[in-house]
Amino acid sequence: MGPRAIAAPSASGVLPVWSLAADLEEMDRYGIDTALTSISAPGLLLGDERSTVKLVRECNEFAAGMARAHPRRFGTFAALPLPYVAASLSEITYAFDELAASGISLMTNVAGKYLGDPEFVPVLQALDARSAVVFVHPTVCAAPPCDPDLSASTLEFPFDTTRTIVSLIANRRHLEFPAIRFIFCHAGGATPALAGRVAKQLARTPAIRARGDVDVFAALRGMYYDTAGHFDAATLDALLAIAPLEHVLFGTDYPFVPSVGPAVEAVQQLPDDRRRMIFAANAAALFPQFPAAGTGTSG
Repeated sequence: MGPRAIAAPSASGVLPVWSLAADLEEMDRYGIDTALTSISAPGLLLGDERSTVKLVRECNEFAAGMARAHPRRFGTFAALPLPYVAASLSEITYAFDELAASGISLMTNVAGKYLGDPEFVPVLQALDARSAVVFVHPTVCAAPPCDPDLSASTLEFPFDTTRTIVSLIANRRHLEFPAIRFIFCHAGGATPALAGRVAKQLARTPAIRARGDVDVFAALRGMYYDTAGHFDAATLDALLAIAPLEHVLFGTDYPFVPSVGPAVEAVQQLPDDRRRMIFAANAAALFPQFPAAGTGTSG
């Protein structure tokens, strides 16, 4: 893990410059009261368990330190050292009980396995027991891009988000662990466009039907989605075809975008009722521990 690996999935291929002072200045400039920080792609998986666990703990403690120093300005989604399940269970306990994490952040896939995979059931069980908020960020998938000059963030990210959503639904994890509140980035990726097709195909697949009945659209309505990325009224309309407005949250992708300004301006263009809910009311309902009026996720 290093600057080149962290920057590789982004369109620019350049690692953004970040500082706490610049982050707070950006939040003040655009009226963001509270930011929930998380680990972005490519995640924290290193070559062995010991190194991965160590890096995850260091990142979680750094983020928790920000939240302690600025309790009204920052919350944190703690990372987990997946695919190491036992270590991840320990980190869940530490993150919530010692670091007061606001939730947990996961990648859409871990070494090619998606979140509905049976390997991750003990982790989902532990998160369900805590009624955890789980923020899911896309990462590089196993398939190569359709053009070698395209970044993973161009197409693979939105499709990987859809892959992991379908993995959860097809394996009925949303029914098995109903207390988890999942948040998916970038308006659910390609999910709004593919939801109808997925519902029909799952219903036609004998092996999926054998797992039990599943209502794809009911599952999607129970999930949450943020507005990070290229967001506009048309994108919101597509998202609202599968999800209630109350489940749409403001997101930024900062600092992998140079400014949160475009993200703010995109939501400001919406009608007043939608703008108020996305900027503040929906996040306040999901994160009542923050007294601030508005909350946004940050990549």
